[in-house]
Amino acid sequence: MRRQMCADKYIRVWRYLLFAIWMVCVASSAGGEVRAIVKRVQVEGVRSVSARDVRGWLVTREGVAVDSTLLRKDVSRILKGYQARGFWHVAVAFSMRGGDAAVAFAIVEGVRTRVASVDVRGDLIFDHSDVHLAFGLAQGMVLLESDLNQRLDHLLRFYEDRGYPFCALRPDVRFDDDGAWVQVEVSPGPLVHVDTVRFEGNETTREDVLLRYISFVAGEVYDQRRVDAFVRQLQNLPFIDRVYTPELVSTGDEMALVIDLEESRHTRVEGVLGVGSGQGLTGEIALDVLNFSGGGREGYALWSRQGVGLSNLRVSYREPYVLNSPLSGWGAVEMVARTGYVTHKFGGGADISVGEGARFFGGVAHRRVLPDSSGLGFFEAERMWSIESGVRFDRRGHAMGGWKAEIRGEVGEVSDGIRRVQWGVDGQVFLPMGRQSVVAGRARAFWVGQKGDVPQAAGIWLGGTQSLRGYREEMFWGTNAGWVNVEWRWLIGPKARLFAFVDVGRIAGAGTRSWPVSYGVGLLANGRMGAVGIDYGLPRGESLGQGMVHVRMVSAF
Repeated sequence: MRRQMCADKYIRVWRYLLFAIWMVCVASSAGGEVRAIVKRVQVEGVRSVSARDVRGWLVTREGVAVDSTLLRKDVSRILKGYQARGFWHVAVAFSMRGGDAAVAFAIVEGVRTRVASVDVRGDLIFDHSDVHLAFGLAQGMVLLESDLNQRLDHLLRFYEDRGYPFCALRPDVRFDDDGAWVQVEVSPGPLVHVDTVRFEGNETTREDVLLRYISFVAGEVYDQRRVDAFVRQLQNLPFIDRVYTPELVSTGDEMALVIDLEESRHTRVEGVLGVGSGQGLTGEIALDVLNFSGGGREGYALWSRQGVGLSNLRVSYREPYVLNSPLSGWGAVEMVARTGYVTHKFGGGADISVGEGARFFGGVAHRRVLPDSSGLGFFEAERMWSIESGVRFDRRGHAMGGWKAEIRGEVGEVSDGIRRVQWGVDGQVFLPMGRQSVVAGRARAFWVGQKGDVPQAAGIWLGGTQSLRGYREEMFWGTNAGWVNVEWRWLIGPKARLFAFVDVGRIAGAGTRSWPVSYGVGLLANGRMGAVGIDYGLPRGESLGQGMVHVRMVSAF
């Protein structure tokens, strides 16, 4: 027994010793190997693709060590690059030339590979010609991998839009001297009827309120276009922050569409401070309350001081789906005090959906102008009842870039029997410019007219934070005006962005015409307690010290 233990001990010692000797030999061999350095990379045989583009696909470059594994991977990269351009019969070889470590890639491009045959088979359900039309690939077309994947997505979407969300496609591509033979096997899966919609994450909003906004009908055939519309409609609600991709969940005999969402904070307080030469401190406080009692109700209150002799107070409320009807009602009260007179306005109305992202609205308003002691003899008192109507569009969920627009008109009769007409257009567009930036543009135009001269109290005021940044509040007056605000926004963090802006306007009236232009930069950052933004606007032709600084603070809870 003791002899056996001693023998085992010696065997283990010899094993460790042999392993150590082997490791030393490997290390010595690796340390003694001198790898050549690439001094030149040559690309030969290219015709349809430039040598510069091919070099851009390579990892092997001048100054790196020669690596056969890396070279083989570079060959694969060249093949993929050519395949992306429709060359599926390309041949690539590499070699080392001379003693100066020159690496050469020899390429035989051949010709672009064209589709020789297209065969879509399986349980197609629909007419064969309709399926082929949805696929869109035809004989004689150049075969591009990206194009083929896109056409497969179109075919899959064709079935998803017609009640087959579980459709599966199995593509197969084979090559010969005649070209590419493309075959797609279709497995449509079962026809799906959506029995119910369930929401997750709606801690405050009632399900019946959300269902009203998406106009769901129990038992309807699944349609991906309808589901996408559901997401857009919910995402555009002011009290919904985010909507996730809906999922189909089967429970027994019932098929449910489950929509997970995140609610935004329902109360927001926003404050703006401004400092400018000649008008002292300006500011604004706004209280925005959304989703009262989970019913989608909205309330808004605003107080602002926008310069010397100018202040504003506004309160509004909106009740969606009044008495379970498709109509939503609203009411508002506003008071504006300017040097010499005060304007009171109250009104109410209703709006109704006329399609996805579109609402028609109409209402009645009463407006009264009262001169104060300093305005007697300069401003006339007036009363006016008016009817207003218009349409709003909200397509911010559009894949290629969101947009909003509003067109409104108002007709009223002033106390002395004179008819006054007003109209306005307001449009916004958001264009993504890569993953970290977006261009936001807004254009507005307004016009007011009546028999005779338009009084100052009924005109259009331009300038300040809501129109032309960098200018004094309501610096310009006229009876017709238009202006454009363009911002380039660059994300510098998950909750922060820098932006640069240009504001351009035109305003005319009473024989005068102005073309104000301003520009500037700003920063907006979000924190736990809300957002803080600061921007600086400078009018055209002014020195840096003549600009306006605006500080915005938003707290949501």
